[in-house]
Amino acid sequence: MAYNKTTWVDNSTPAVDAAHLNNIENGIVGLDVRLGTAESNIVSTNSVVGIHTTAIASNVSSIAALNTLLSTSIIMRTGTYSGTWAPTLDITYSISNYSEYNWVVMVSPTSYTMQNGHTINVDGYIDVDGKTIRFTASENSTSITARYTLIGIKKTISSLSTINH
Repeated sequence: MAYNKTTWVDNSTPAVDAAHLNNIENGIVGLDVRLGTAESNIVSTNSVVGIHTTAIASNVSSIAALNTLLSTSIIMRTGTYSGTWAPTLDITYSISNYSEYNWVVMVSPTSYTMQNGHTINVDGYIDVDGKTIRFTASENSTSITARYTLIGIKKTISSLSTINH
């Protein structure tokens, strides 16, 4: 409801009468109603903001906990082996608590074509001691370079099916 302002002039019309005074009163009531509605909207908005702020704080806490868990639960080592490959070649890492992890090793590239036309296949696996990468080649070779990545994921995190927040 729009308020119709009255312009007052000394010793002139409009008269100070009930109609003009009620116009002022109705304007004040209209402002009071709109102010109440605005206050209610602010309280409602603050409530929604509070709920989202709590959820965000919970998510930040969960992310921090997950980052801590991941930083202590994953080991990654990378390297390159360059040289003469034999059918078995071992590289041992000194990771004292290796038995607490599930391990995987990746080798790249996995095959080479030699100058004589032979193809040598290269692979890697974790030896039974859990701390040795055992590389295998399909035959002896001259100089081959391979990159490898060793990844260990702590067994306690490997078995988690969900992470609650």
